[in-house]
Amino acid sequence: MLDNIDEPRGVGPEGETVAHYRGWIRPHGGGLLLITSRDTSTETWGPRAELLPLKPLAVPDAGQVLLDAAPRAGTEEQARELAERLGRLPLALHAAGRYLAAPTSRYRSFDHYRQALDTELDTLLGAEHPDASNPAIARTVVRHTWEVSLDQLAAEGHTLARPLLRILALLAPAPIPLFLITPGLLTAASGHPATIVGVEAALAGLYRYGLLGLPDNSAPRTSPTAENDDDPAQLVLHPLVREISPLALAADTPDRTAWHQALTERLIEAVHDATQAGPSGWPAARRPPPAARRPPPRPPPATAPPPHHRRNPPHSPWHLGQPGPRAVCSSRPPVAARAVPATPPDPDPRSGP
Repeated sequence: MLDNIDEPRGVGPEGETVAHYRGWIRPHGGGLLLITSRDTSTETWGPRAELLPLKPLAVPDAGQVLLDAAPRAGTEEQARELAERLGRLPLALHAAGRYLAAPTSRYRSFDHYRQALDTELDTLLGAEHPDASNPAIARTVVRHTWEVSLDQLAAEGHTLARPLLRILALLAPAPIPLFLITPGLLTAASGHPATIVGVEAALAGLYRYGLLGLPDNSAPRTSPTAENDDDPAQLVLHPLVREISPLALAADTPDRTAWHQALTERLIEAVHDATQAGPSGWPAARRPPPAARRPPPRPPPATAPPPHHRRNPPHSPWHLGQPGPRAVCSSRPPVAARAVPATPPDPDPRSGP
């Protein structure tokens, strides 16, 4: 067994990839070789490798991990509720179990810890580790484990992967339509020049390292950017990736005004585009973007019309709540309202077939 082979390029001859099977990892001979890695690409491991994605634990198993670590912290049902809150991620389950089992911890029950996560995530799971520069340590800490993958992607030349994940995490929990992500959005938010080629490469890299995925009801795809007319591509983030990534952004960028402003403008632009497209905009309207999680907005310019006048036209396929576009103007993260498509009007029976 080979564990944590997250940089496969370093295990074969110089200039060779594992997929060539000319290094010391090859499928020939007897026995079974088990390799764990964050890299899930078939191009990395070759056609002879059988890839087995490791998904979050089932709820009963995740609850049992907590009960084994802290048997006096509560009931089986309470353990399962906390496991769900942690996204059933083994690393987070072990971190919570260690905390609950420590005799000096402030929270000693599953319920109290789960409730505290809503206000103290940054200290309970999001605290920085002093030795996080060591990848071997960083991968074992919830706050830093995904940064290891982002560092690897940056080393491969995918410099947009980090800001892309950061901005996706600023959206409320919901599948994210792929059309929302544009080079202009990334450039405006991060200041890094972005192209469509760079954005697609970053998306593919995040997908390859398991940092974003597809909704459970999506048709199978080889990449997150593959789509068809009947099933437009959408992206999802693991709940903890979504919660921890803004903490990393705050540490790197104390003033995040540009990020929130860029995302707000892009959301408004997406609504406007679907509205102006008329009937052809209905497919996009049925895949509404999630609301942005953002701080209180700046006051509108003196020339701007009052909020109750900034409504979508009656024929618009978008409904953002009344009055006006509340989904991008909330002062509380996450935003409760989000874009919801209206129902297309029924054809007039008098007009014939």
